[in-house]
Amino acid sequence: MTDYTFLSVTKADGIVTVQIAREDKRNALNRELMHELTDVARRYRSAANVRAVILRGADTFFSAGADLNAFGDYTAHDPTLLEMREMVLAG
Repeated sequence: MTDYTFLSVTKADGIVTVQIAREDKRNALNRELMHELTDVARRYRSAANVRAVILRGADTFFSAGADLNAFGDYTAHDPTLLEMREMVLAG
């Protein structure tokens, strides 16, 4: 399995469990986490030996949403079209 910074991925009996592991930030989504989620989705979307993918948050919460502090460099200036496209595609 690929090592991720913000995700824990396990596979057993054709079921992949993806758990967001950014509890210190209440699993808020930053760019790196969104890229990791996209990678997992691409990796397993057509895997013949995968029957289901389960996405989990923490035991007491799923996710606080977007981490607005992580996108500060985009809000400090008007994002270019390429930066906006990157944000949309990552999510």
